[in-house]
Amino acid sequence: MANDSSRVDSPETSAETGNPQRVLRVAVAGASGFVGRALLPALRERHSVVALGRHVSDEPQESDLDEPGVRWRRCDLFSLRETEDALMGADVAIYLVHSMMPSSRLTQGGFRDLDLLLADNFGRAAGRAGVKRIVYLGGLVPEGDDDELSEHLASRVEVESALGVLGVPVTALRAGL
Repeated sequence: MANDSSRVDSPETSAETGNPQRVLRVAVAGASGFVGRALLPALRERHSVVALGRHVSDEPQESDLDEPGVRWRRCDLFSLRETEDALMGADVAIYLVHSMMPSSRLTQGGFRDLDLLLADNFGRAAGRAGVKRIVYLGGLVPEGDDDELSEHLASRVEVESALGVLGVPVTALRAGL
C-alpha cells in the first residue's frame, strides 16, 4: 500500500476557538469492536481518523462499518508489512485488539501467543511508520506478585511491553470490566 496522501499536516481552524491547530492523524486498530465503535465518533470530532479492520474491503462500498468522517483501511495485524503500511503517516495509533478467541492462522497457539505476536507486529510497524505514540487499552492489574495474575491479565501486561519494543512511547489505559 502506498503512502496515504491525505495526511493532514497543515493547521486547521478550530470550530470552538477559531485558532489554528494541527489535526492529528489517528489510526485505530480494533475499530470494529465494541470499544472502537464507541470511540470513533469522539475521535472524528477533532482528528483525522483511519479505522483499521481485518475484514474491510479494499474497494469503497456501503457497509455497516460506515461512519462519517472515518476512513476504513484493510489491515491484517498478522502481517508486519500490511500493518506498517496501514500506520504510515499516523501520529497516534490506538491499540484495542485482544485475541481471546482461537484463530485458524496459528492453531497451535493460545490467545497469549496471538496477543504477543500481534502486539509485537504492531509495535514494530508503528516504529517503522514514524508513529509518535501508541495508546493501549488494557486491564486493571492488581498490585503484588505478577506470578499470581490470571492468564488474561498476564497477557495484557505482556502486550503493553511488546507495543513499545521499538521505542514508540506507549500510554496504557487500564480499565476494569
